[in-house]
Amino acid sequence: MNELVTAFKNLIRDLNFKLGSEQEEYRWSKAEHYELENQINERLRDARVRFGVSSAHLQNTLYPERARLEALIAADEQLVADTEAAIDKSTRERAEAQASYEQLVIDHDMAKDAVQECLALVRGLLNGGSFAEIKKAQTHLKKLQGHLKALSPVAHLAQALAELAQDFADQSATQKVLDLLNQLFGNLMESRADADRVNVSQIEVFNKYLAVCYDTIEQAEARLLANNAELEVVNSDIAHQEEARDIAANDRDVAQQDLDDETARWDAYVTNYEAYIAELMHELDALDQVIGLFAGADISDEMLARIDM
Repeated sequence: MNELVTAFKNLIRDLNFKLGSEQEEYRWSKAEHYELENQINERLRDARVRFGVSSAHLQNTLYPERARLEALIAADEQLVADTEAAIDKSTRERAEAQASYEQLVIDHDMAKDAVQECLALVRGLLNGGSFAEIKKAQTHLKKLQGHLKALSPVAHLAQALAELAQDFADQSATQKVLDLLNQLFGNLMESRADADRVNVSQIEVFNKYLAVCYDTIEQAEARLLANNAELEVVNSDIAHQEEARDIAANDRDVAQQDLDDETARWDAYVTNYEAYIAELMHELDALDQVIGLFAGADISDEMLARIDM
């Protein structure tokens, strides 16, 4: 009986040794788990910080700066296009005005020559003229009326000349025509001078306007050059920060997966450990009960032989 009790006690000792070994192994494993978990969490925190810094720099600084520069560039590009279109329009209008002025000069010169010719004819009639001379004067005055229609400043005199030219019966009528022709000549000279002044003034205004337009384009192109260079730098910074953000996001995801895997591994380990420890404790408890049973019982040799069997 004593040998049997001793055997059970030896078994209990072995189980307690195994229990202690398992507990010691668990403590080492737990320490390793916490160390590994701390390392992974450190990686995770670092990745999250890097991701947050890059994202904040992109959202709060770089993206708004890129949008600002792009808006400035677009505005200056539109300004250049609009100014060039305005230059083209003004150039066409100036060319049209110059053509009108040059035609006006031609009309003035023709009218002036016609008036001078009529003046010579009418002066010849002051001392009386033949029927042929009167008809010639009337014919030239009629032609002069055609020239005057194109000249608005003196066109109002055309009808008056046409009416007066119908009658050269006396010197008073002829003098009226002569006076009107002299007035017309003076008006033509004044009208031509006004047209010249207006044309010169328009050219000056046009040239000043062109100077302002070209200065506007030059300044806009200088800004475009500077802003495009700055945008290139900002885009380079954005590409760098986006790459850093994406690397940080990948590092974060990898660290999170490693943490999840380690947590799952440790939970499984703890579950298995607790189950095994519970099994050892159950065996120890069963052995304690058996030893207690044998220690307090009077067992015959025959019973012992059966137990040994």
